[in-house]
Amino acid sequence: MNDTRIRLLRPSPALVVASLALLIALSGTSWAAVALPRGSVGTPQLKAGAVTSPKVRNGSLQAIDLAPAARQLLKGQTGPQGPAGPRGEQGPSGLRGLELVTASSAFDSAREKTVVVSCPPGKRLLGGGGGAWGRAMIWVTERVILTASQPLDDHTWLAAARELDPTDEDWFVRVTAICGSVN
Repeated sequence: MNDTRIRLLRPSPALVVASLALLIALSGTSWAAVALPRGSVGTPQLKAGAVTSPKVRNGSLQAIDLAPAARQLLKGQTGPQGPAGPRGEQGPSGLRGLELVTASSAFDSAREKTVVVSCPPGKRLLGGGGGAWGRAMIWVTERVILTASQPLDDHTWLAAARELDPTDEDWFVRVTAICGSVN
């Protein structure tokens, strides 16, 4: 019997290395595009000077993308100071002598109560308020209503209240005016 076998030759190690080098050289950078996920290479992976002007697409960078020193170059140098302009009018001096003026009615069971408070001479009313309270300074909304809390003029604030149902419980009205000088 005639044995005719085909004998395969094993490649030498030099042939394997040369073929592998040729494959890598022919594939070039396509390996990086296929093997690296999008966005996986950032600033920490780049070497200094790796990104140059020819490698950057025109119009793709903004001033914020540049280093602070480069942004300063884009901004330019500060020019000389111009001449001073004319002095303007003095504005109003604003609020002075702020003072709270408070008054209260008698603490009794009267059905209606009114309290008026006025600002001291030379000061005008800026705001105010009033309220009605019962025992232990508790707001008495269940049985007393505030019927007025308002300015009467530029110097006076009024607060008034009345009982919904007459009782023998004591209550009072307190009013506060906010006064001051405005120039």
